[in-house]
Amino acid sequence: MDKVKALEKKVDRLEEAMMQLAYQAMKTEMALEKLLQAQRQTEEERRRAEEERREFWRSLKELKEAQQRTEESLKALSEAHKETEKSMKEFQRKVEEFKKGIEEFKRETQESFAMLNRKWAELSERLGTLAEDILAPGIPYLLERLGYRVRSMWTNEKVKLPDGTSGEFDAVAVAEKGGKEMLFLCEVKSKLREKHFEQLKNQCRLYKEHGIRQNLPIVPVLAALNIPEHLVNYASKRGVLLIKMGGDYLEALNPEVLN
Repeated sequence: MDKVKALEKKVDRLEEAMMQLAYQAMKTEMALEKLLQAQRQTEEERRRAEEERREFWRSLKELKEAQQRTEESLKALSEAHKETEKSMKEFQRKVEEFKKGIEEFKRETQESFAMLNRKWAELSERLGTLAEDILAPGIPYLLERLGYRVRSMWTNEKVKLPDGTSGEFDAVAVAEKGGKEMLFLCEVKSKLREKHFEQLKNQCRLYKEHGIRQNLPIVPVLAALNIPEHLVNYASKRGVLLIKMGGDYLEALNPEVLN
């Protein structure tokens, strides 16, 4: 009986020990589970940290590449700016050369115009002198064919004016017809123009006021190498005798004004 009780006690102690062992095993298993969870969490954090590290280095690489591209763009922009400045300087140089060329062209053109004006003035003077040399000597012969007797003839006669200047007349002739003397005041032109009629009118007035033969009736005469046809009637209405080369030497285009 005592052995049975002792055995029961042993069994009870053994069960109690088994229960404690099971409890400890459960606690150990729970601790292991927590440890595994912590390890898994640590692994996950390590994995995220590694991804973040790789992302950081990838972003850093992209940043360096972007910085390099920016530097290359700035360098290209600087070179383009330098090239633009060079082009602008070249353009300004060409503009200055063009301006100098224009100034030189203007100067040469002005000199050319001045030379042409001098040549034209010389030519006009020569033509005027030539016309006078050709036409003036023949006026007495023309007047004689028109029935006048020429008493005197002057060329390039000057008349002193009150202001100290003088007026010049290409040809002046005194001729008589039917017992009446007339004073022919002649101006010689290379080509006749309308403005010459007004000039001749003023010259006749000056001669009438200041000439030495003021008492004689004046016949205004225009002689020219070239006389436009429409000016013949224009002259007749103003009582101006027109003379040009033709026939034997000189001819009067409107002799009716002498009547």
